[in-house]
Amino acid sequence: MICDISSYQGNVDFSKLSKKIDFAILRASVGVNKDTKYLEYASGCNQNGIPYHAYHFLKALNKEQARTEAKIFAKATENTLADRKS
Repeated sequence: MICDISSYQGNVDFSKLSKKIDFAILRASVGVNKDTKYLEYASGCNQNGIPYHAYHFLKALNKEQARTEAKIFAKATENTLADRKS
């Protein structure tokens, strides 16, 4: 089972979740904003052995906006994806 998690889920008990899922996809950013819970969720996955990866929810309407959003996603995930379990 795979779980898609973003700040909308609020506080997540990753210890319990680790017994129910095989993989998590975490929203790292949306538009020009970082997801406020991404770092907490990445840490929770790492601490509980949950393999995960990150995604960006694109809102760009042109190439320039897309480049800006890509930079925000890269910045949001720069120190987390190298440490993940997957």
